Amino acid sequence: METQINEKIIIFGTGEEAKRIILFLKYIGMDDSVLGFCDNNVEGDSLLYGKSVFTPMEYFGKGYSFVIGVRRADYYSQIKNLMDSSGEKYYRNIKEWLLSGKMNSVEYERHYCAFFHMESMEDYYTVAELDENMDIFWGDKSPFYKFFKQLDLNNVIELACGRGRHVKKYINDAEEITLVDILKKNIEYCRERYKDSKKIIYYRNNGFNLEKLASDAYTALFSYDAMVHFEMFDVYEYLNDIYRVLKKGGMALLHHSNYCSDYMASFENSQNNHARSFMSKELLAYLAYKAKFEVVDQLIIDWGGIKNLDCISLIRK
Repeated sequence: METQINEKIIIFGTGEEAKRIILFLKYIGMDDSVLGFCDNNVEGDSLLYGKSVFTPMEYFGKGYSFVIGVRRADYYSQIKNLMDSSGEKYYRNIKEWLLSGKMNSVEYERHYCAFFHMESMEDYYTVAELDENMDIFWGDKSPFYKFFKQLDLNNVIELACGRGRHVKKYINDAEEITLVDILKKNIEYCRERYKDSKKIIYYRNNGFNLEKLASDAYTALFSYDAMVHFEMFDVYEYLNDIYRVLKKGGMALLHHSNYCSDYMASFENSQNNHARSFMSKELLAYLAYKAKFEVVDQLIIDWGGIKNLDCISLIRK
């Protein structure tokens, strides 16, 4: 990721939102852009994540830029009014600062989604492994399983593998497995979980391609309950690279969003309660076609009580 880190910022706030911001910036390697924090209630010399904490007036008038780092509406309004009256340069949130020239919106959504899964998904991973949730994908009547049985598992990639919950369902049928995830934490978890298996390779990727994997080498790829959150542009980047790494005749099985009623939808701001990004059955088919795939089959499915929210697509090189 190329960024322009030429503007130092002060995070206004020291609560949970301010802490989330510094951890997010640390995750994307930009925490050095933060000079410190400010808060109206500072007692003595204070540090937060190694950064100085002062009152706002100690930072005002020195040419710094501020990022509001609170969520409570009343606190936010107070800080915004103070910043407006003081004439200091400020950003309403960390997203606004990042999109001011440090990265584009696709990069931001990719990093935000990964960070969220790193920080807030422990309960999800536990619940996802319950039998009733695993049966969504692996039950005898599952449409996922119907499509999955058409894959050649000789040399298979699982994209966005998470904690590896699906591996136990197909490991005995596969000759070689490559587990791919953007999060180091997930890859390390899988490495420990399947440390006794000699058929698994682990790859932490960048969240939009498979650049370290060999071309024309894999018989299949699949991704469950992850691409539903991916930005459309990242999906297209992936499709091009999936085409590159698959052998001729190899197939990819993709579980993706079918949410196209809001063109501004993303993982961060989606209004559908399942954080679906903007995508549809037809858009995926179009992107696959542009990446030179043949669309073998597609099926729109319900998810979480929402009718027609998702789609599963089977495509062939």
